[in-house]
Amino acid sequence: IVSKTVDEDNHHSEWIVEFSPHNGNSVTSLRNFGNLPEILVKVSENDMIARVETLDDGSTPFRVSVLPSNPSGIHSTAEDTPGHHDYEGTSTGTYLSASHFDVQVRDEYSNKVDYGPLNEICIIETHATSPLGGYFAVSAFGDSVTFPFNAGIGEIEHGV
Repeated sequence: IVSKTVDEDNHHSEWIVEFSPHNGNSVTSLRNFGNLPEILVKVSENDMIARVETLDDGSTPFRVSVLPSNPSGIHSTAEDTPGHHDYEGTSTGTYLSASHFDVQVRDEYSNKVDYGPLNEICIIETHATSPLGGYFAVSAFGDSVTFPFNAGIGEIEHGV
């Protein structure tokens, strides 16, 4: 909707341009949702001044939701967990001591991938140069389960 008021005595004109997506009769009128770019006025006379003022910023019923793409190993990062003992392995690893870090999976655009793993198969292998004994721990998502060195498939499936 465009309207114009003229004040002849003061040589002043005011144009009001109102965008209303509900008044259009085609799909293209829906493009008027949201904040539109500022209207620029080209002045052809040196003594004329033009000013553009937005009275009401538009709003949009649409929201952007950014979902990560497929995981990318090249873009994934190793990160410390500050303040957690032994979970600062990328910066304070110590010889002959346990040290850990978290892998933050990222997509090709470096967005964090927070879902998964889905249908993942993990292989846990143990190897020793002397007879095996003792325990090993499997940790994931802050939980840890300890198993005897000779745990069978049933024990591990039940424990994890």
